[in-house]
Amino acid sequence: MRNALLEIFENVETEIPITEPEVDVKLFGERISIKTITGGSFSGVKLIWTVDAQKAKEFRESYFPGSHLLLIQVNWNKYGGFFFIPLEVQKEIKIFWAKGEIEFNPYKRWVDLWREE
Repeated sequence: MRNALLEIFENVETEIPITEPEVDVKLFGERISIKTITGGSFSGVKLIWTVDAQKAKEFRESYFPGSHLLLIQVNWNKYGGFFFIPLEVQKEIKIFWAKGEIEFNPYKRWVDLWREE
């Protein structure tokens, strides 16, 4: 076990230039991007660190995965998660998200429910 751990640590490269996008560490030469979120939901993952709204928009619109993704969910005093999403999987998944219109009147719904009781 000790030799296996030493081999892993010897093959971790953390001196990544700040100018290299989307890479936080290299493990056995494989590029890995580490993203962390806090809380019970999966919102708030940052693709890029910038205060320039135009640069963020350009990055989002032209983004194509270039590294493995390690997503860590910290959920204090509760269970979180540690998710590894290989590069090959990120490239294979194509999802078309369509938002449909739902006609819903919450006031009418509550009045109807109230009348039932």
